[in-house]
Amino acid sequence: MAPPIDHFATSSSLLIEAARAILHKRSLHKVSQDVNAPSGTTADPVSVTDLCTSREELYKLVESLCQAKHGKELFEKVNAEIIHAAKFVLAKMETTQLSDLLTLYEEFSQYIFYIRNIFLALDRSEKKNIYDFGKNHFRELIIQKNLFQSVVVPNLFQSIKALRVEYSLRLLEQPDFVVEGQQSDFDVKNGVQMVRDLGFYDELEELFVEESRTFYLKEGSSLFEGDKLQTLPKYIEIAQKLLNYNNSLVGKYFNSGSTKLKIKYALEECLVKRFMGRILGTNVADDSSGANQFYALLDKSDQTLHTLYNLFNKINAKDELYNAVTLWGKARGEAFVSESNPIPSLLSLHKKLCNITEIIQNKGIIKIVLETVLNEGGGNKVPQALAKQFDETLRGKNTTATAKSTDSLDALFVLFTFVVNKDTFGMHYRSLLGRRLLKEDSESLDVERSVLSKLKGECGAHYTSKLEGMYNDIELSADLGVHYAEYCKNTQAGGVVEFEPKILTTGYWQQPPQHDLHLPQSLLDHMKHYNDYYTTKYKGRRVVWQHSLGQIVIKAIFPVKNSDSKPKIYQFALSQLMGLILYQFNPVDDEEPPRELTLPMLTAATNIPEDEVIRCLLSLSKSKDKQQRVLLHHKNDTSTQRDRKNPITPEDTFTVNTSYKSNKMRVKIPMMSSRMEHNAKLAEEEEQISEAIMRDRNHAIDAAIVRLLKTRKVIKHHALLAELMSSGVLKFSFQPQDVKKRIESLIEREYIERDANDRNTYKYLA
Repeated sequence: MAPPIDHFATSSSLLIEAARAILHKRSLHKVSQDVNAPSGTTADPVSVTDLCTSREELYKLVESLCQAKHGKELFEKVNAEIIHAAKFVLAKMETTQLSDLLTLYEEFSQYIFYIRNIFLALDRSEKKNIYDFGKNHFRELIIQKNLFQSVVVPNLFQSIKALRVEYSLRLLEQPDFVVEGQQSDFDVKNGVQMVRDLGFYDELEELFVEESRTFYLKEGSSLFEGDKLQTLPKYIEIAQKLLNYNNSLVGKYFNSGSTKLKIKYALEECLVKRFMGRILGTNVADDSSGANQFYALLDKSDQTLHTLYNLFNKINAKDELYNAVTLWGKARGEAFVSESNPIPSLLSLHKKLCNITEIIQNKGIIKIVLETVLNEGGGNKVPQALAKQFDETLRGKNTTATAKSTDSLDALFVLFTFVVNKDTFGMHYRSLLGRRLLKEDSESLDVERSVLSKLKGECGAHYTSKLEGMYNDIELSADLGVHYAEYCKNTQAGGVVEFEPKILTTGYWQQPPQHDLHLPQSLLDHMKHYNDYYTTKYKGRRVVWQHSLGQIVIKAIFPVKNSDSKPKIYQFALSQLMGLILYQFNPVDDEEPPRELTLPMLTAATNIPEDEVIRCLLSLSKSKDKQQRVLLHHKNDTSTQRDRKNPITPEDTFTVNTSYKSNKMRVKIPMMSSRMEHNAKLAEEEEQISEAIMRDRNHAIDAAIVRLLKTRKVIKHHALLAELMSSGVLKFSFQPQDVKKRIESLIEREYIERDANDRNTYKYLA
């Protein structure tokens, strides 16, 4: 039953008494009992924890007072009591332990919770939240007593620091190290929640970010260059784990996306960004000293690089990482190009670049690095070495399986696509291809054709026209060989000697020096018959024999000392020049004693140049195994002084080694030469190829200029240069002065002319 309005003082006193009973956890009388009951009477005590019926009556009492317009006066009394309660609770704080403050905060929170439940009608009547007022009063007292700065912050930060130190020690494999000052997880979580409830969170967040920055500035310096110094891969691993750990730590205790983000940025700055230059090696001057661990990391290209990429991606420094990888690739490539055979190392570099760029997600680095490295210094060394590597791969003796050689060729072709001076490669490739085809030394003509197809797809039909002509010549020669055999059979031409000429079209094949040799009659007869056959079949064509390119197989019969045994028979596969030399030792009949021939005698009998005769004799007489020397060299040391330049004197004699012995029935005897002669021959070949390259380049530039002017009729010099460089017609690198020289040549030959009023303008002359 609602009390009368004139009983406000009595009712409010009863309510305040109930609030104090809750605060002090005392028993109170039933609210239905009169506060002014006569002394001596007793009331039934009701405990604070068992106020179900009493709270309901108190709530109805508050509701009645609010309906009677006494809400404002009642709120003032309640507010004053809450202030008193907050002071009363905090007066119990006797230590600086966070756990004690949390206990008191929990006590006050329970108190204010009960009070709000009783005075809920007052909340609605006055539109004021008693719970918020209570928390604000508690917050003001916290500020007055400086408990936030002296208790909350130090204890929370000390606990989090202890967790961080403990984790760092575990990363450094020091798990037994004792860490002091750590609070329980319960206290840390409740401490942060209390700070959030009381409105201190923004201030705590700012202090926490600054404290984290200070801690990891010191920790990062210690790990990267201080007393906890780690290798670069280990430091990268630790930095990533520290970032992950702190992300988990902040999520566990702070549960705030904003705080996570701020801590993430702070730690990335402390652990990664400030060491970025030193991590990438851009601050290290001497790579060879081993100080630049970043280069070693790239050489290894393992999971650590993936971690590093993730770190740099987080700090928006991918471009710096890409630049550092590019510098590494160029440095490694420049070192590899200086090697005698740079291709294996460059293939390894390309493979590493593929792995690295797959990890850092930037394939464009491969193009930048290889285009720079492969075309350094004019770009002639790498194309030449690349052509030789193609030759070694395509030769059957250096490949074990077609699949393996195909993979190797694919890798080589990738390098070729980045070569600018493709004409240099083409010239050397054509020379080596000619040797393979003539010596029948290719692994597979199908593989050769597949390489040709790729070259054609990359550079166009004009680039491979001569190469295709060489293949066509070999195929045509095989067909002609079959038809010539039928011709010999029908005309009874030829003889016991097998004769398989190859037709080499002039212009497709590089032309070696010609020799007018003294050949055996059997070969001369075959040459005459074939010449008649060919000129009859193809009217208007002329046959020129290139004996220096010829290969020959000689059947050699060596007698044995025991007349009852069969003679030893071998087949020697050698060059035509060597075969002609060896043929001179053939006796006219069985009664003739073994021949002893000298250098002048052999030169006169064969008409081969003396230096070539010396090379042939050395090849036939200088095998490491004496039993496998076809000829025996008898030195006459009383004659001309002997030296490296003159290993054979005119007085030295040569005889057939009748004791020759080999495990093989067919023996291939290569042409041999001294290192000096070999280098001189290579230099001569290189000079000839270089001259041919320059001629072809001049013709290509001339043709490109004339075609362009024929289309434009009139063009300025700078526009002409820009068009030549951008069109991609020229398969080699060139300089503006090269174009200028060709322009002058075309003007002299009256293909083009300069404008009378502007020397930088050219006109086409029809």
